[in-house]
Amino acid sequence: MGAFTKAVRSQRKLRAAIDGPSGAGKTYTMLRLAHAMKATGLCSRIALIDTENNSASLYAGEAPDGEPWEFDTLNLKQFSPDQFTSAIKTAAREGYDCVVVDSLSHAWVGSGGALDLVDQKGGNKFTAWKDVTPLHRGMIDAIIQSPIHVLCTMRSKTEYVLEDVDGKKVPRRIGVAPVQREGMEYEFDIYVSTDWTHQLKVTKSRCSPMNAATTIKAGPTFWKPLFDWMASAAPVNTAPQRSSRDVADSLIKEIDRISGVDALSDFGKLNIRKAVDDGSLSKSDHDEIVKPHYLKRKAELTPAPEQTAPATAETAATTATPKQPHEGEVLSKIFAAISNARTQEELAAVGATIRESLDKKLIGEAEDRVIKPHFKERKEAIALTLSKS
Repeated sequence: MGAFTKAVRSQRKLRAAIDGPSGAGKTYTMLRLAHAMKATGLCSRIALIDTENNSASLYAGEAPDGEPWEFDTLNLKQFSPDQFTSAIKTAAREGYDCVVVDSLSHAWVGSGGALDLVDQKGGNKFTAWKDVTPLHRGMIDAIIQSPIHVLCTMRSKTEYVLEDVDGKKVPRRIGVAPVQREGMEYEFDIYVSTDWTHQLKVTKSRCSPMNAATTIKAGPTFWKPLFDWMASAAPVNTAPQRSSRDVADSLIKEIDRISGVDALSDFGKLNIRKAVDDGSLSKSDHDEIVKPHYLKRKAELTPAPEQTAPATAETAATTATPKQPHEGEVLSKIFAAISNARTQEELAAVGATIRESLDKKLIGEAEDRVIKPHFKERKEAIALTLSKS
């Protein structure tokens, strides 16, 4: 078989963007598109990344097409491109299947955006862009490679043109280019522009039926050819998608097969983190199932510390103050202590250590919730052992 294979139009997540001047209805149009997709069955949970002081929330409950809008928001305060990258990945990780980025222009001209980062570096602009361009490229990659639908808004640069109205020359503002890096529009499957009259025109489309389409206040009927085009593509994989719980069970089996601490650490960094980032493992299943089992296995594989002689006044005076233990190190020791406890008294002593660690803020409440199931399980095991003896 050769290196080339037959081209097949396969199903994929939508990458759509709109530009227009302030007040042209960009946010409203993208939210309406997202909810039309939801009504069609193309998505079910909608998230919105808001750079406009949570202003998109004003549209919650709108129902231009019958069903009230429901969506969750994340309000960004700093606009470095890597903040957008993180937010898009977070949306996928938390189980949303459509995210609206409103607006992507802030990643270019906002506080902490690409242009601001270059100015902050000062000196040679060429050298500064060598550092900033990878951040911007990473954001574009996050949009393109996201496992969910990504819909973006961008402001447009504006200028005035003279038009004939009843025989008179009347000035009218028009959008001429998106406020983003040049060529940004080519990254999307469909790109539309709108103006103050809410007239929308498709300026670039990989969906042939949508080429150069125009409308006023785009609704579900306008987008139907796009939805049909998406639905008619060949399935990417006919095998059923694994649930997050199935992924968690598979990871636990792999964890149990690992026989070394270093190998376990590598597995956590590569396999577990990848499952969280691509959304196949939900945050709740990670925190409540995989993470506790990972820490328990790490405790089992970690050698017990060697016993050392008690410190004398002389040695204490010459010993440097120990550094604050890392949170993961504290968790591992607590898990090991729970596993090694043989009596209720020993387990009670571990409980006192846990409370002390919380008081000293060596662990947080989230880590405490991870420890509790293991503590309870060990307490029941000890009680069962004692009842049989």
